[in-house]
Amino acid sequence: MEVIDQQWVDTFDRRLRKVGVTLLLSWGRHPEGGRAEIQGLEEGSAWSVPCHLPRSRRNDTGWRLEQLISEGPATSVLGPVIGARALLPIARLRTRRHSISLRDARGRVLGEARWEERLGALRAMPRTLLRVTLLGQGRRRAQQLHGRLVGMEGLESSSGGWLAWLDLAPQPRVRPVDPDEPAAEAVRRILHDLREVAAANTPGVLADLDVEFLHDLRVAVRRARSALKLLGDCLPGPGGARLASDLRWMGDLTTPTRDLDVLLQALSSTGDPEADPLVKHLAQRRAEEWSQLAAQIRSPRWRTALRRWAAVTASGRLPVPGDRTVEALARERAGRAYRRAFRIAVSLGPASPPERFHSLRKRCKELRYLLEFFAPSLDGGEYRDLLTVLRSLQDCLGEFQDTQVQESELMKLAPMAATSGPAAVLALGRLDHRLRERRERARQTIVPRLKAFTQPRLRRWASAAATLGGSGC
Repeated sequence: MEVIDQQWVDTFDRRLRKVGVTLLLSWGRHPEGGRAEIQGLEEGSAWSVPCHLPRSRRNDTGWRLEQLISEGPATSVLGPVIGARALLPIARLRTRRHSISLRDARGRVLGEARWEERLGALRAMPRTLLRVTLLGQGRRRAQQLHGRLVGMEGLESSSGGWLAWLDLAPQPRVRPVDPDEPAAEAVRRILHDLREVAAANTPGVLADLDVEFLHDLRVAVRRARSALKLLGDCLPGPGGARLASDLRWMGDLTTPTRDLDVLLQALSSTGDPEADPLVKHLAQRRAEEWSQLAAQIRSPRWRTALRRWAAVTASGRLPVPGDRTVEALARERAGRAYRRAFRIAVSLGPASPPERFHSLRKRCKELRYLLEFFAPSLDGGEYRDLLTVLRSLQDCLGEFQDTQVQESELMKLAPMAATSGPAAVLALGRLDHRLRERRERARQTIVPRLKAFTQPRLRRWASAAATLGGSGC
């Protein structure tokens, strides 16, 4: 009999769960002897490997896979699924574990029966769960014994294990709107959900677990800025203007660290050993920028901005007869957003200045956010076609803008590369050449995609949608 601490882990975006895998860490009195149990790789299978979980790290915010499991078959299987993300605790439980060997009449081992008693009252969970691990030989007899054990009073089969009974916190997301609800309530709820997404990613940013937390925080802030810009007039009260300023400050604050994250990934992916001095220098700069960012996130100003955000999303006036519905608002605003992007798109050519491409990218982002916010209200052939061509165009515009930003950051490394020697200078030149090639390929790909974005069918749809009702809510 032994008291066991159990902790299920997954990435923030539940990558393991999406592929049907669970990863359970468990340890007894000696955490250095812990185990990591991987379940679900095959029907009814479980795979157990040693886990490195020092006592001082039990309650950490999260871990990298390589911090928990040594390199080997387990990391080669889980690594591609987890990618660059950290593993976070998603559920915890303490149990008292009992186990016995299952043998036949001749004394041959058929497997192991393990039953666990949970410690602590957790609502309607069973007190005890049973799991029988069977060996290949004597499988039929062992299965019969399993059935008899399950029939014993107080025992339940552990199909799905304890995790099937534990409450997992839902992932924050922007919920779909109801086409018939009042526009003001829908806008308020969109901003509320975006605040929840930003708040959920903040601990990961502060712990610096992986770069995706900062990216997702930035996206939530950027989408909230766009929602205020395009839909803010639907909200009652004067708080929108101040919140817009707060969101702009929050977004600008996160930019330097994110730009360095992207450039570091680009440098590291080259596999060029001569670039090591540049990578180390960038990593130091990134650590300094992150330290400043973390200090600002912990500052009174950041907390004040979050309070204002919450105040704007609080329920305002009650719906009254005559309130505009989401469906009417969605079509009118999406049509107007398309026309703003269209005016820039038709003026672009292969030789247009980068600033014009960047302006189009911003307008396309606003349009895509609207389409995503109001997806249930914008169903139809034109909507689906617009979303398809918009995603394709955004991919090219994003590649063009990202490579330009990376080139600019890369040139700041030239003095440091010169002091590191000819090899570092040559590595810098090779990466700059690759970035220029990527940027020019993206520029040449943008123009044909602009034709699909400005096709007459979409123009007619946008013109008709933009004239639905007035501009107010």
